[in-house]
Amino acid sequence: MKIIVYINKALNLPPKELVYKTISVIKRELEEMIRRLLDMINTTFLYNYNHKSDELFQYVKAPSNNHIAKHQNQIISLSRLFISHQFDILGSGWINVKHGMKCPGIHGHHYKMGNHVHADLKGLWLDKRINKSNRAESKRIWSTISDTTYKPIDWQIDFKSGYRWSEKCWYKNIKYGTLPGVDVKIPRELSRMHHLIQFAFAYGITHKNTYILEFRSQILDFIATNPPRYGVNWECTMDVAIRIANWLIAYDFFVSNGASFDDTFMSIFKNSVYEHGSHIISNLEWNEELRGNHYLSNIVGLVFVAAYLPSSYETDLWLSFAVHELINEVNLQFNSDGTNFEASTCYHRLSSELVIYATALIFGLSKQKINGLKAYDPKKIYKVFKIKVSKKPLYASDQNNTNTKRIFPSKYLEQLEKMAEFTMHITKMNNQVSQIGDNDSGRFFKIQSVYSQLTVKDAKSVFSNLINYKEQHDDEIFWFENHLDHRHIVAAINGLFDREDFSTFSKGFYEDIIIAQLSGNTILKSDITKNKAEKICIGTSEDRKIFSEKYQTYMEAICPIHFELPEGAIQNLKTMSYPDFGLYIIRSSRLYISIRCGTIGQNGNGGHAHNDQLSLELYIDGNEIIRDPGTYVYTPFPAMRNRYRSVMAHFVPVLTDCVAENLDMNLFTLKSIDSAKCIYFGNKGFIGTHCEWKSPVFRYIQLHTSGLDIYDFSIGSNAKFENNLNVYSGYVTFSDGYGIARS
Repeated sequence: MKIIVYINKALNLPPKELVYKTISVIKRELEEMIRRLLDMINTTFLYNYNHKSDELFQYVKAPSNNHIAKHQNQIISLSRLFISHQFDILGSGWINVKHGMKCPGIHGHHYKMGNHVHADLKGLWLDKRINKSNRAESKRIWSTISDTTYKPIDWQIDFKSGYRWSEKCWYKNIKYGTLPGVDVKIPRELSRMHHLIQFAFAYGITHKNTYILEFRSQILDFIATNPPRYGVNWECTMDVAIRIANWLIAYDFFVSNGASFDDTFMSIFKNSVYEHGSHIISNLEWNEELRGNHYLSNIVGLVFVAAYLPSSYETDLWLSFAVHELINEVNLQFNSDGTNFEASTCYHRLSSELVIYATALIFGLSKQKINGLKAYDPKKIYKVFKIKVSKKPLYASDQNNTNTKRIFPSKYLEQLEKMAEFTMHITKMNNQVSQIGDNDSGRFFKIQSVYSQLTVKDAKSVFSNLINYKEQHDDEIFWFENHLDHRHIVAAINGLFDREDFSTFSKGFYEDIIIAQLSGNTILKSDITKNKAEKICIGTSEDRKIFSEKYQTYMEAICPIHFELPEGAIQNLKTMSYPDFGLYIIRSSRLYISIRCGTIGQNGNGGHAHNDQLSLELYIDGNEIIRDPGTYVYTPFPAMRNRYRSVMAHFVPVLTDCVAENLDMNLFTLKSIDSAKCIYFGNKGFIGTHCEWKSPVFRYIQLHTSGLDIYDFSIGSNAKFENNLNVYSGYVTFSDGYGIARS
């Protein structure tokens, strides 16, 4: 399928550009071939890191036990699961991940590829697993694991389907997306190692060395069995970047709680931090035409590596480049209203997390590190990174090495506040966000995830993806992560602004404390008019009246879709407009309506958008009347991915016999045009249109004291609409996180 896409792109290129791109591809293939041959001969572990004796910088302290008191049971319970190597990854259920494990399979697809291992202390078990050039070093690192009871984690396996990638496979030869049921996101997500932070918190609560030992063992296990540039966990730079940031902040939390680590571990750990940074800069997911959250995560990972490693010419260059690119990408990837350009509320969460943590870390840089920002040199940067950048850095580098508040442009800081405001406004009264576009449950850090306690029996009855789950007894506790509660990101951003409305909204979350620690207790003045989105109206009452009169004949000929509203539901009504994202919100204390009408995102590529124009979510008095179905999966089942992002999976106007969708060319491209337009939006309702089909389609939402009326029509002569409310509600199962399906 990818070949067809590339051929179509090539045929549409001008001759000169086609020749240039062809030469570039050939050159890149030759460079990769040489690199692959060298990696087969020489170890990919790096020994040229010259600062092994220097300490890592420290920036953040773990929250005190007073702050996490209400969450201690959750932290300890989850840590016990993680110590026993049980993980719930993307809807898998809590599964013990080990070599030779029996995997449950998914939708009838089951692969048996893992073998049992006897993990001896000397690492002889690695002889047949690690490629020859890395075998000796992998065995040496494995032999430093001091816990004689430790069992290795199988980092290469998709433990849903049972498919396993090889540790011997060079990272650019890794293949995925071709076998049914196989999901590369499973090992990728596990390799991000979000769970290590919980070990640090558990240690702070109990001061039991068990957590230090497990943190140490899992890090060494990963390094030994995942040599740089080999295996599935080096294939995607995004995962490399998120992993190393989680290692570093978890390490910082441990140290702040009084933990100490032996010299042998620290030498291997610091060397791997450097290896991660070197890998990131050599494999940036940068594209001149289109880049998104992957490249943003690369940059943020590089910020963390360069900030924590001792200063040197090289790390200073990494840092100056990363700070420049962070500012550039926020300007590129976030709209003027603070929303993310991916056209997804869940990707807005991920990208906002990346930005706030990197920003806070930069604010907290030492004088020595700030001075290193002067290393910015576009010629040197191009030589190292092969990316063209501006002649001058986007950050202020002339401040006497002390005023970090002057680093970021004012527009950048305004965007941070707006990111949090958007998250507040899209959150319903049940603390769940409107799930617009894709949701792959992606996170940067999982410092304070929201979990619910169910029994295994209840979990199996609620989630159809767990119907064959057998890892735990029915009466055991099942911790379910709530992926649609995004209040933590508002708390995090409030760590820099200390706004009362942010504090009230995110009460009970302590990520503001983490950000304050990370930023050196930087507090910024709010420079924007709060809740600006509430002041934006589209059109006027006169425009609404003119539209009603113009199309009265069409509206009188159809029976509107009607929803009853309880008395008083529209009291103290507020409206919020986000035209750059394409989302319009009407809400009161008892009513929530969100309407999708706008761009497909990614500058027209629509990689994470759905065919959801003019769809809405409706929440009344604690009841989800209409909601977006979510995503479920990406590459394991292309037909299922397309089903979830299709017209019929959303409550949209459906013009009979005119639904023209092209979802087959690419799973991360939406063949759609940005034709959606909001004509009117205010406290009386909404009017919008799009031109995706043969005739322009209109949706008129009329809000009044007793109800909500929805008129769908087109001005085509033979246009007929079908009420897809019933079809939509049964077309797909609701998915509130990647791999999760409600029964």
